[in-house]
Amino acid sequence: MLTNAIMIRDSLSSIGLEINNSKCELLLINHRDINKPQTSKLFQDRFPSLSIPDPTNWQLLGSPLHQESAPLHLKAKIKVPHSITENLELIEPHQAFFIMINCLSIPKLTYLLSSAPCFKCKEELEEFDTAIKMNTEKISNAAFGKNSWSQASLPIRFATDQSLPCFLSSSFACQGLVNRLLPSLTLPHGEVINATDAWSALRDSSPRQKETQSAWDDPSCRDSLAALLDTPSPWNHCRLLTTQKSHTAAWLEAFPIASVGTLLSPDELRITITLRTGANIFESTECRCGKFVDRLGLHSLSCIKNAGRFPRHLAINSVLKRSLTRIGLPSVLEPVGLTKDRRPDGLTLNPWYRCRSLVWDATVVDSFAESHYTVSGAIPGSVATDAETAKCRKYNDLLDNHFIQPVAIETTGVYGKSTAPFLNCLANKLVDILGDPRERQCLHQRLSLAVVRGNTASILACV
Repeated sequence: MLTNAIMIRDSLSSIGLEINNSKCELLLINHRDINKPQTSKLFQDRFPSLSIPDPTNWQLLGSPLHQESAPLHLKAKIKVPHSITENLELIEPHQAFFIMINCLSIPKLTYLLSSAPCFKCKEELEEFDTAIKMNTEKISNAAFGKNSWSQASLPIRFATDQSLPCFLSSSFACQGLVNRLLPSLTLPHGEVINATDAWSALRDSSPRQKETQSAWDDPSCRDSLAALLDTPSPWNHCRLLTTQKSHTAAWLEAFPIASVGTLLSPDELRITITLRTGANIFESTECRCGKFVDRLGLHSLSCIKNAGRFPRHLAINSVLKRSLTRIGLPSVLEPVGLTKDRRPDGLTLNPWYRCRSLVWDATVVDSFAESHYTVSGAIPGSVATDAETAKCRKYNDLLDNHFIQPVAIETTGVYGKSTAPFLNCLANKLVDILGDPRERQCLHQRLSLAVVRGNTASILACV
């Protein structure tokens, strides 16, 4: 080993390169304790300033090489959320929340979970999850119960749930490379066998795509969702089913920038998070209409004195009008003269489909209204679909010369049956004409932000 090191040093010197001894480390792996002092002295005589770190500090590219050092690395990661939270409180809560869930939670830990057997360090992983929960509550100003925090773990995974899938998927994904580098090594071996045994203790079978992390993690997600759905509460069942639909959390993906209108206020962020996770919004009180409002605040979304529906309706129509204009279809809002006793929300001046102008009418229906519990809880989006049918019936006399398109969205963000393909078609046209694939996400994000802001205005106006 020493001979090889000297040969490398001499070979580098022959081409004008020198080894910086102060940046070199000596790791004595599988070496007898009785021979370690002598070996260390031989290296230090030839390579002055060479450091010999303690085995608990051994690491390669930031990943521990020794099992005993994995807890130390995890504890160092736990300190990060605590130390940064104080600085996050200096910026807007929505911006702090976005940075935390995308940079400082599981993304901060994924590399370590994939490269080291951290699934054995349950106490440290639970401590990390607790730190993320505390910081989330501090930033959002919301308190999460057991069920609401369990639901939050579905899109924002816990370290305790991700440790085993991360390590297993990473180990099987690099098997081919390890076989080429070390053909004599029998795989799987060592910690991979321990991880496989730990998985066998939890599940009866392994996934087919062993190199994919989602394949290992999906069973845990399904079990968590099934446990949350096993509840007698109809509104809870409805909420969980509707939040599984696409684009219901598009606001969560939007960059919180005030100048472009995607930044939520502290109240908007808090109420949006609590509505989605089922946490309490405020203390029980009496609504302005005289009815009782519980701590979940669901009555406010369908109250007769709901003040949030007007700005929400205006915001949705503004997003649609601006998007249509950008693809070359200028439009007018609330056109006069199409019908005698009613006006749709918008009309394009140029043809949309088969030489017919587009007439749209937008509406947002409450998924949590008592009359909708059974329907929306059974089939997510069915309430919006019923609203679409009513809108089409309302403008049935315009079908001969116009293309009627109702735009129905539920308060949970679920699109109606015909609304979803229309918005996807509009998003595709934006991408084709403008050439930016991000336009597709931007359309759904702006509509989602309009809905959640309307929900917040409705709840705040009632109390």
